[in-house]
Amino acid sequence: MRSFLASILQKQRAFWLRRRLHGRAKQASLICINCIGGVVSHDFGLPFRSPTVNLRFLRDDFLCFAANLRAFLQADLTELGDPAYDYPSGLLACEHGTVRVYFQHYHSFEEAKAAWQRRCARVDFDNLVLMVEGQDASRDMLEAYEALPYARKVFLCENDQPGLPHCFHLHVYNRPDYIPGMALRRKPGSLRRWYEEFDVTAFLNDGTIQKNKRWKE
Repeated sequence: MRSFLASILQKQRAFWLRRRLHGRAKQASLICINCIGGVVSHDFGLPFRSPTVNLRFLRDDFLCFAANLRAFLQADLTELGDPAYDYPSGLLACEHGTVRVYFQHYHSFEEAKAAWQRRCARVDFDNLVLMVEGQDASRDMLEAYEALPYARKVFLCENDQPGLPHCFHLHVYNRPDYIPGMALRRKPGSLRRWYEEFDVTAFLNDGTIQKNKRWKE
């Protein structure tokens, strides 16, 4: 019963969050480094208009992927079969290099590739949004991310980054009880997730980088 009620509340919350989005934001293609793409899409009731949901990239690979997005989305996804992981992985190759993609939420490479191809066809190159989250990014990496040619982009990181306006200090990374992936989890006793310290609504609407005025620690 508790899980059923939680599901109803989450759907109602997604309905109201989506209503706060402008028309264009409701159809954005989220290009994301990891599960934040799927989590944000579910939280805001957004359709999957990008293949970068329910998967992850290594950071250097994601920078290369985002810098050459059209070429990599047109590339054939081949099976990588990384023995270090017990889930499917793939490889994208084009004239700009190679990129590894890890499909931790899929049972087989065939299933992952079918989802990738289906969602690649939905990408709107005139309505792109980039989101990256995580600890321990070097200044060089943050500067390379800042240089990517996208108006709506954000890197959620663990420190203030002077001179890099598309970086946002997400304080959950500084908590002593932080564990990887915690930014995407719900706060105890709340429907809100830790990443929502960042004002995702304003960001999706027009690229604004700011703290959520409704956020309470």
